Amino acid sequence: VPPLGLGLFAALAPISVVVAQAMRALAVASAVATMLGLYTRVATKLLLASSFYLLALGQLGGTVVHDMHLVWFAAILAVSPAGDAFSVDMGRARPPPPSTAYGIPVWTARALFAAIYFFPGLHKVMTQGLGWASVENLSLELYWKWFEWNEVPSFRLDQHPRLLAAGGLATLAFELGFPLLLLTRKTRVVAAIFGL
Repeated sequence: VPPLGLGLFAALAPISVVVAQAMRALAVASAVATMLGLYTRVATKLLLASSFYLLALGQLGGTVVHDMHLVWFAAILAVSPAGDAFSVDMGRARPPPPSTAYGIPVWTARALFAAIYFFPGLHKVMTQGLGWASVENLSLELYWKWFEWNEVPSFRLDQHPRLLAAGGLATLAFELGFPLLLLTRKTRVVAAIFGL
């Protein structure tokens, strides 16, 4: 059963293993071409189309998978001058001069990252308050993930309650503070490090 918004896709798109494998090959090839700056204008559009198809397929399995940001970023690349620097197409080995043509897509991507981190943090605080970061709640979250993956890690964080609670509070602080971390170059580096 397609989720809201994907009914037209499910009705019109050819859905088969063969088509999915072809789209996966196209997605990989266009992603590599995009990274190399090879036929960038075409490659980014093919990446957008193939990744939309593949990620939409994942939504038809009965559960909503939160990977739509990958399509958003592919769309930003498809409409931006992504191939203007460090690309085979342009024969450039250094960035072009500053321009809003480059700043707008970069800041749009940053705003999307801010939303990706901030709103889950806000939802956690609105529904559970700081109780979300409690040892009891986080232990249950871990148990669910371990059950879902059918695997228990060798280092069990649930057996280290102080570390677990500190990690939960740090997660909330990071998610809620992420938009602020994007405002300066130094704090963007901090955001990238903590994001990883």
